[in-house]
Amino acid sequence: MNPIFLNPEDWLGDQPTEPIQRGITAGMAGFPAREDLEPIVKVLAPTDTPIRNLLPRKPGAGVAHQFRQAVSIGGGYGFSTATTSAGSSSTTVSVASTAGLRVGDYVYFATAAATRQVTAVNSATQFTISASASWASGEQVYRLADYPHGGSAMQGFFSEGGSPDEFTPAFTNKIQAFKLLGVRGSITGLALSAGANFQDQLAFAKTSALRNLLLMEENALLNGSSTDVKKPWGDGSNNHAFDGLLNQISVANGTPAGNIQSSVGALTLAHINDQLVNVWQAGGSEPFIVVSGQEAKSLTKLAQNAGSGIYIATNPSEAKFGLKIGWVIHPVTGEMADIVVSRFQSPGTILFGSKTGPDGTPAAEVVVLPMVGSQANPAEMIGGYWAQDIPATPAAPMVYGYLVAVAETLCVYAPQVFAKSTGVAPA
Repeated sequence: MNPIFLNPEDWLGDQPTEPIQRGITAGMAGFPAREDLEPIVKVLAPTDTPIRNLLPRKPGAGVAHQFRQAVSIGGGYGFSTATTSAGSSSTTVSVASTAGLRVGDYVYFATAAATRQVTAVNSATQFTISASASWASGEQVYRLADYPHGGSAMQGFFSEGGSPDEFTPAFTNKIQAFKLLGVRGSITGLALSAGANFQDQLAFAKTSALRNLLLMEENALLNGSSTDVKKPWGDGSNNHAFDGLLNQISVANGTPAGNIQSSVGALTLAHINDQLVNVWQAGGSEPFIVVSGQEAKSLTKLAQNAGSGIYIATNPSEAKFGLKIGWVIHPVTGEMADIVVSRFQSPGTILFGSKTGPDGTPAAEVVVLPMVGSQANPAEMIGGYWAQDIPATPAAPMVYGYLVAVAETLCVYAPQVFAKSTGVAPA
């Protein structure tokens, strides 16, 4: 049996002490030369998660997160009525009452999803709009400034012997179940041994799994579907996911129909301003816009053509070649609306939102359920996520498995301060 030498000196023994010179000649093309291997594996996949970084996170408890939304705080601030004439397409609109409506107001036709400006209040039951609109018989018409409050005009001033109108706030109950999101993998004992002198292979594998999990979460927070059974949202037969922002921004979930625009066409700064105003009208603040790479290029083009309305983040060295768009200036408040570019945003779709709702609290946030490992399978917490080793089996004792997961749900508390534009073509 050959001895195992732990040191080069043991192997050299009585060999000559002069250094051995070796070279590879032209006739030694197949000579096995060892590479200078970099010890750290390089990560080539993009790992940035702007949507996840944008949304606040907080711990939850139980099997679901439950909250209430005040869909109406009582109404009574202005115009809200129904048309009384048959369906028509005209600039003259007949309604039950024009009480509270003023010239210059914007009105919204709920069924036709059309917004028009009031140019004249003709009588107690009729007004004129800036451009013709087609509406249905009995369709609700709202004054946009009061649309989030709901209800029609109510009496606020009253006599000493009288009484003001009674307001009736409306609430809706929301329940968002926690969902498990995770990545599973394994590594063999041989791979662990082979890389022991370079990098901890198991630790790197878990770190890579965590990066993968963050990217999956980024996709889910934007595009998640609670009805699609296909991967990654389900197993092919059942769905296991929560709805992302794009699916939660819907009329059914409380977003005003006027905030959801389809078949937009070529992107314009006017369209961006209109959607930002819609979000502001509902009480949103600290606005942001989520775009794809396609729309980011369109914004750059709009900035170059318009020369105003878009804040350009650049420095002299960057200006030699191009521009970087960082914010859009809000047309009403002057706030800087952050432009968030996500690889998971579909080209042709733009999401508008606010970090805070009308009451100053987060408009949306991620609620995370703390995970607890068993004594047999302890879990290691990694910044709100947990990594768990999967015990080896008798059939594969040299295969070491692991699981990185999180239990969470996305809660949109104020759906009215979000908007969505689809069918957006390059500018």
